Amino acid sequence: MMAVKWLAAALLVSASSGSAFADELYGTILHKDGSKVAKTARISTSWNGETVRYPANGEYRLDFKGKVGKKVTVYVNGEKYTEIEVKGDTKLDIQLRR
Repeated sequence: MMAVKWLAAALLVSASSGSAFADELYGTILHKDGSKVAKTARISTSWNGETVRYPANGEYRLDFKGKVGKKVTVYVNGEKYTEIEVKGDTKLDIQLRR
């Protein structure tokens, strides 16, 4: 019985730690006037096909599902916004230009 509990705990830690080691891009996204963007923007990068389609309450989080460790281009609504080096959890606050 104890071995089963230990195995279950080990599997839980193993499964949850996989995403803990993935790099992530996160931050706030605001309109030009400073108000929060809510469910109207699409954020993507040159790294992979992952996108944040509907940032909630002015905050977004983009999980790269692995290590990046390189400079990536960030796109907002299909337009180039900036380039940033992503290492670990990387913060990028975005203010829309239009």
